[in-house]
Amino acid sequence: MLKLRYWLGRINEAVDVYRDVVVRKGMAPVEAQKRLMEQLSTPLSFSLPMTGTAMSPTLNNGVGNKETLWIRRILQASERNVFLNDVVVLIDPHDERRKYVRRVTAMPGEELVSDRPEDEPIVLPPNHCWVSCDNEKGKPDSRFFGPLNFDKVIGRVIYAMRSATDHSRIVNSQKAMELDDIILAVEQPLLQSA
Repeated sequence: MLKLRYWLGRINEAVDVYRDVVVRKGMAPVEAQKRLMEQLSTPLSFSLPMTGTAMSPTLNNGVGNKETLWIRRILQASERNVFLNDVVVLIDPHDERRKYVRRVTAMPGEELVSDRPEDEPIVLPPNHCWVSCDNEKGKPDSRFFGPLNFDKVIGRVIYAMRSATDHSRIVNSQKAMELDDIILAVEQPLLQSA
């Protein structure tokens, strides 16, 4: 039953992406179908090494620490699959070569008010979120590059491995944890071989 739920979720997500690239972006149906099949044949999770302390104490708690993160790929990020308090992987809006791990701290339509009276409140536009480092001294995050378009979110961190004996599940929103439980359970053998 678990594998059935896994594949139904994957197919549903892939069809949403297919519909988007054919209808909104005008991709030829044959090319979109080819990309759909590629997506379905690729696992939804991948590993990513992480250095730095921007997400300390959640991740890399200590100088020089390096963790391997297990990421749940998000094919097309939106409010339907990225939630408040999720720890996400994003592409730097100013440098496509860089990836960061940050926490989603506000969602579209939310108003953000600064501690400084001279700053105007910000209302997050549609299809944007606000991401922050867990370590207040960490950077860059939305304090530096502003609201983040969901297009820049490529995954959600679901597991961290510090060593062969020190590893743990990353706590995200309840909805994300429920969705990712299925992926983690089905793709667990990949995690163990990484």
